[in-house]
This record gives sequence, C-alpha cells and structure tokens, in this order.
Amino acid sequence: ADIFSTYSTPPSRSIAHNGLNKAPVGAVIDETRLDRWARDTNGEPFTQETNDEPREYMNMTDKG
Repeated sequence: ADIFSTYSTPPSRSIAHNGLNKAPVGAVIDETRLDRWARDTNGEPFTQETNDEPREYMNMTDKG
C-alpha cells in the first residue's frame, strides 16, 4: 500500500497508523506513474509487454 500510495493519482496526503503512506479512496496508478515507479526501482521504464501484464491479471479501468 505504501508503494501504491507514493505513485498513485491523487497522491497520498495522509499517513496510516503504521507510519506508511495511505492511498486515498479511489486512487489509481496510470501507465505514466507505473513507468515512473519502474524507473525509480529498476532504472528504466517497463517494456510494453510488462505494461500489458497488469491489464491481463488485474481489474483495471481506463484511469488505471
């Protein structure tokens, strides 16, 4: 949840009781923010194949 809230839209503005960021209700991660997370953690954006995987395995909307 902390990672999600860091890169979500809208961004987190609150901290949960455990000290981690708390994602706002209705927050999403779009492709742009997912690529930012990939660059921050892996040094480069995801390939198109990797970007397609969440759509295959998770419930997603046009927003993310």
